[in-house]
Amino acid sequence: MYTKQSKKLLIINILDIFRKYTDVDHRLSQKEIIDILRREYGMKADRKAVRRNILDLIDFGYEIEYTETIRVTPNPKTGEPEENRMLSDFYLVRDFTDGELRLLIDSLLFSKHVPYSQCRALVGKLEGLSPMHSLVSIALPICRPVIMTVAVFQIFSYWNSWYPALVYIDTNHSELYPLQYVLVNIERTVQSLTRDAAVISGMQNVNVPGMTIRMALVVVTVLPVIILFPFFQRFLNTGMTIGAVKE
Repeated sequence: MYTKQSKKLLIINILDIFRKYTDVDHRLSQKEIIDILRREYGMKADRKAVRRNILDLIDFGYEIEYTETIRVTPNPKTGEPEENRMLSDFYLVRDFTDGELRLLIDSLLFSKHVPYSQCRALVGKLEGLSPMHSLVSIALPICRPVIMTVAVFQIFSYWNSWYPALVYIDTNHSELYPLQYVLVNIERTVQSLTRDAAVISGMQNVNVPGMTIRMALVVVTVLPVIILFPFFQRFLNTGMTIGAVKE
């Protein structure tokens, strides 16, 4: 009973494969369709069955394009050469291209007249019109501000972090010290010298430029942040305000 049901579902599963995985830039051969059927649907089918069902879908009105080539092969019975039609590179023609879907999604996200919850629901429906591999090209640009915002905070957090090095790295592996821990050690040395400046200057006539060294450490710490911040500012502004529109 299950085998008969699987055969009846073959044409539906093939159509589902076309909707998920194909467009004009991503085409499938009969062998690839057979592999997906076996891997994701647990169905076994031969090339003749796949080809027959694809042609049936075309007859039913689905706009499926393919490449047709003519091959001359010997007839297995007579041995005489005969022409055979070979169909490959199948794909389902989409109603919207990835660029058009991205434009529609951007228009929804930046609209001031659509509630945020309804906007997300419409975006989900639009994403369903695109094959799975195109979700990266559609969803990633939409999520880019959020991703960049989180990435910037994480980068700056690790850039300013020195306490894990103090806890986990011993003095025998000082070459693994991060820059911030090295700067902290310099600051501690400056504080120690400043505290004992009276004794040191009295004995060796040494003047410790404590404030100058501290300002130099501040420049080393802040300069990379100042250089990188203008490049990420537009992502930060967008990422921090996404979802802030009230219903």
